[in-house]
Amino acid sequence: MQQSASHSWAIEKYVLLVRKLQGTSPKTLHIIHFGYWLPYSTLTFGISTRNLQPKIPFDMASTTSSVLGLQLPTDPRWVHLAEKRLEDILTDHAYCEQKAASTCISLIQQYPEKQKLVDDLAPIVTEEWGHFRLVLQEMRKRGLEPGRQRKDEYVVALMKCERKEGDHEGRLLERLLIAALIEARSCERFKLLSENLEEEDLRKFYRHFMESEAGHYRLFIDIAKTYFDDNQVQERWQEFLEEEAQIMKNISIRGDRMH
Repeated sequence: MQQSASHSWAIEKYVLLVRKLQGTSPKTLHIIHFGYWLPYSTLTFGISTRNLQPKIPFDMASTTSSVLGLQLPTDPRWVHLAEKRLEDILTDHAYCEQKAASTCISLIQQYPEKQKLVDDLAPIVTEEWGHFRLVLQEMRKRGLEPGRQRKDEYVVALMKCERKEGDHEGRLLERLLIAALIEARSCERFKLLSENLEEEDLRKFYRHFMESEAGHYRLFIDIAKTYFDDNQVQERWQEFLEEEAQIMKNISIRGDRMH
């Protein structure tokens, strides 16, 4: 997806701000991967600016659609339903993070010869598993216990849109773009939670996750553009966005699901 001039400006300003706050040289930033700012220093590791896909500051963006490309926003009633079923939504969130880590591991295992893919996704495995642990920690703090993993109707529907007739290489594009779309929708939902939940601590909690997912969404798109023609990626991405909008129209609004 091509960036607008204002989008690129926002990213450039953000990187300069990070460098200023961190007091680092342009070569190295010691922040959690893709701008996940929080006091959980045990998850922090260094990355080079060459591989940095900075988070998109939402106060610099006009709409969710302009940043993420999603064609249909989440029904605002979802937040209120989720707030009433906090244990369920946190359980589903935890398993979403676990599945995100598993997706990255699977891609690395199936495409080990692709150096950029391996180098970029290996840290994400660490981060997503860290997110899983953070959600569990938040649940324990509230005296809640995770339930059993449930079927994700949204992801199942997306997977049905995958073109399976291509070769091994072609299926990589499908998998990368599906992963990008899941991250984009997750980011949008985390944004809604961070802005509309009544409890301030939970709003802050989900603000951190929102910022992280914005970077992940861009990462999968950029990896796709490394191995495939930009026009091919753009065309297929637009098709996925249209198919995802139809899925969102057809699935029911559930407060016990993150998607």
